[in-house]
Amino acid sequence: MPPFGGSNFMEKRKYDTVEEVKEAVEDYLLFLYTNGGDVNVHFSLKYENIYENQKTMLRLSSSGKCPRMIAYSIFYPEKAELPSSRAISIFQLGHFLHELERHFISQVTFLKDMEKEVYLELDNGAKVFGHVDGILELNGRDVLIDIKTLNDRAFKDMFRELKRDYLYQLNAYMYATGVREAYLWLYNKDTSHRAVVEVPFSQEIVDEILYNFNKIVSSDENNLPERMFSPQKEIRNGEYTNRLYLPWQCSYCAFTELCWPDFTKVIENGKVRYIKIEEEVMNDEDELFF
Repeated sequence: MPPFGGSNFMEKRKYDTVEEVKEAVEDYLLFLYTNGGDVNVHFSLKYENIYENQKTMLRLSSSGKCPRMIAYSIFYPEKAELPSSRAISIFQLGHFLHELERHFISQVTFLKDMEKEVYLELDNGAKVFGHVDGILELNGRDVLIDIKTLNDRAFKDMFRELKRDYLYQLNAYMYATGVREAYLWLYNKDTSHRAVVEVPFSQEIVDEILYNFNKIVSSDENNLPERMFSPQKEIRNGEYTNRLYLPWQCSYCAFTELCWPDFTKVIENGKVRYIKIEEEVMNDEDELFF
């Protein structure tokens, strides 16, 4: 018998858990394959001239990111390193899969407030805006969901420890919407596995988000927020090599060369790293072992 029985897919309904919604989506895909049907997904991306309309990173999706990086995007947007064509293609693929997943969710249950604009208001009255993927109407309650498409390694890492960016982003959305239950809807781009992970609400995290955003909007070119990350020293065979490395978060930042001008960009083992030859001994807590 086809999933849900009969030749017609059941009308969408409310479920008790987000896990049940995931299972319904997977059953719905099998129903489409066995019984036929259309998948109509609207996919569009709009690119604007970055030299005429420079955007900052002051938005809710950046709630867990380095405050100095966000400040650089406000004061020095023209100095941001351009992404590679590969990075742009990865983003485009992720955007399409994101819309596909959201379409399937909306076919089996009630998903409201898709792309609804929300905001946090800061001490000076400024507002930091963001857009939610949607709010699921479960039996007896509403929950936020945020769809993430990940490679296999990142997908597996999510079950060991929630990525800071996602934890802070979802807490910002929960605070802005008043919905205190949220889930990451994960899609593995390498294997097509799906998973849902609950993101706990934390007032402490919200307070930190507001503190950082307030610091950013009150800063200027001569008074930037502190960096979130620090150099680490390289240890090989138990000995310090006199080389300092920036952590991987800095290597993926668009403003690394502006933030750390005395570090040199190199490619090692196929990965971008920023290094500096340093004679001065650092604290043991900053060590990076290989």
